[in-house]
Amino acid sequence: MRIVFPVLVASCLVFGFLGSAIATTMVPMDLNDLVGLSSDVVVGKVIAKTAAWNPSGSCIVTDYLISVERSLKTTQSGTMMLRAHGGEVGDDGIMVDGVPEFEIGDLVVLFLDQRHPEIFPVTGLQQGVFRLIEVPDAAKRAVFTHDWQPVNRVDSGVLAIDYVPQDLTGPVETSHLDNADLAQRKQAAGSKAGSCLTLGSFLKEIQTIIETQRMGGYQGRYKGMFANEKERMFLETDANRVSGRTTEPALPEPISEDEPEESDNN
Repeated sequence: MRIVFPVLVASCLVFGFLGSAIATTMVPMDLNDLVGLSSDVVVGKVIAKTAAWNPSGSCIVTDYLISVERSLKTTQSGTMMLRAHGGEVGDDGIMVDGVPEFEIGDLVVLFLDQRHPEIFPVTGLQQGVFRLIEVPDAAKRAVFTHDWQPVNRVDSGVLAIDYVPQDLTGPVETSHLDNADLAQRKQAAGSKAGSCLTLGSFLKEIQTIIETQRMGGYQGRYKGMFANEKERMFLETDANRVSGRTTEPALPEPISEDEPEESDNN
């Protein structure tokens, strides 16, 4: 049996703090926000997954082993473990809105926020997950959103998704697609890969933002708004009522402008 939980309901099961129905919306984040509020940005491949009930038996958690191909804000390499609430154990399944599922072999770009890994250690939950498709004939990888919508371009940090610029004026609703839905969407997405931003171009956009923020810090809409790290994913767009601060980690050397866009199978 598969059960779908809103984000904060799932967290209540595990951690005991209160939530409400509005937890199914999140503040919208463009690429500037995702970069500025993330402790790292990694490109990787899912090489293993294991799901199990948590010790209290209240929720299923899934551990994904990621082979890290590239890290943009730190020097992380090798493999990393990504733990997500939700998953399947035997005939039991739990889906958590806003927390995407992955399969072995999936290629992803993840905007990580390891400072509060309670539900899913990715900035903006689903907003911080991008999926990749190999385009063998063009020797590149095409960039899609977590739910396989094509990312066509970036304009001053705003993503054009299926040719429509992000709507940053209202809350983003969380969603969840199981692996069957994702497989269907991935198959359909192949026909749109030619219109997508390539991974090489996407990473250069991210690196440009990193360099800008390294000089002047994160100056985005959510700077100084979060008193509690846990609130970041769950607040509605009236987040001006809270205060706090984020800090930027040390950064690795930037991607060379002379590097061919797809030189490393991007």
